[in-house]
Amino acid sequence: MKKLKILALLAAVIVGLGVYRFMEELSKPQEVPHTSVVVAAVDIPENTQITAEMLRMQSISDDSLLKNYITDPQLAIGMVISSDVYAGEQLVTDRLIKLGETSAAKNTLAYNLEPGMRAITISINSETGLMNFLKPGNRVDLVANYTRTELRPALLDPTVQEEVSIPTAQLLAQNINILAVGTVMNKDGAAEYSSVTLEVTMEDALNINAVSSWGDIRLLLRSPLDNSTVEAKPVDQYTIYPQN
Repeated sequence: MKKLKILALLAAVIVGLGVYRFMEELSKPQEVPHTSVVVAAVDIPENTQITAEMLRMQSISDDSLLKNYITDPQLAIGMVISSDVYAGEQLVTDRLIKLGETSAAKNTLAYNLEPGMRAITISINSETGLMNFLKPGNRVDLVANYTRTELRPALLDPTVQEEVSIPTAQLLAQNINILAVGTVMNKDGAAEYSSVTLEVTMEDALNINAVSSWGDIRLLLRSPLDNSTVEAKPVDQYTIYPQN
């Protein structure tokens, strides 16, 4: 009986020591892993191109890291911030846009425009849109097709002037960059071009918009190695067949 009491006492002491050590461990501050990430050194307004002076590194506990954080400042320098970032705030890849990038998910078409240029979308089909061979980055020339009226000598009596309708083709713009191509599904379930978005000057935009209301536009695909421009006069049946 005496031995049992001794054993019970020893067991109680061991359990007590174990509980004490367990509580001691719990009372110790837990070390949380940290990661050095890129944060804003100053407030960075929306649509600002980031420079090295706008950034600094900061050690942040892993449980406070944002999704898609950045650990290399070079990944952010030169990029454009898509929304306001405040000093000390982490930079994340989702809010960085590369100039020249076109992404529907990030709505970045505007960042692909050169300063002073405009984007305009025109409707096309398989014929006017080169049978689905177009893609962003291609360059094209634009031809306007329209009908004009003109007074010309009548065939039966050349002394009489009559008004005739003359289908005409005219070079409208040259070396135009394609920003995006829109597609729809045709009745056979295949993707088919429905529109194309072009990067143009303001003057070209006005001309394209005008022709779209009273004529149609055909695209001419250019070689990627050709940046030249040409002089071309409007063409109609009388310039091709002067005898008519």
